[in-house]
Amino acid sequence: MSCRTIAVKTRNKQYDMIDRSGEGRIEYNVEKGKTMRFVCLFDAATGELLAILNDRDLQHIRVAATAAVACKYLTVDSVDTMGVLGSGGMAHTHTLAMSAVRDLTEIRVDSPTTTHREEFAAEMSSKLEADVVATETPRAALHDVDIAATCTNSTDVFHSKWLDGVDFLTVVTPSEVEDAVFEATQVFTTTNKPFAASE
Repeated sequence: MSCRTIAVKTRNKQYDMIDRSGEGRIEYNVEKGKTMRFVCLFDAATGELLAILNDRDLQHIRVAATAAVACKYLTVDSVDTMGVLGSGGMAHTHTLAMSAVRDLTEIRVDSPTTTHREEFAAEMSSKLEADVVATETPRAALHDVDIAATCTNSTDVFHSKWLDGVDFLTVVTPSEVEDAVFEATQVFTTTNKPFAASE
């Protein structure tokens, strides 16, 4: 059977279900407070719908796997330290993916909520053979690391002055970094249409 994955996005915003039974409008997936898109898998030969999959985990894995492939081919084998900004789903999958392509010995994480970053560090410590620690500031997480990953939904969390010593930077969304970061990199690749890959 010949298959391909076709992403079907809901119109306008990210939701699968809309609840108008109470006051206002609540958008959610599975449970209140969670929103997500979905992916439909079709048979490319017949058009038959084979599966409807929740996109939450797939989205995180897809983005992290793409970054890890780039890291594998754009860094040297001796790369072994990583700094992560963010402690949500993207941070989890990016940390696991980078650990799959590089033998990481030290991973530092920072996010605004103390309990979130501490829980992240504890979970990753139990899954990986690396020293995973939560830091008090973004700079502490990124100082003197080989790999830096911005996995947030914020803007301007990574500054060009922090590039010193970083061999590989992966960015989930361009808004997380200053424009000067793109200008300062030696090799820049992207899947975002507004930017062109350069070397």
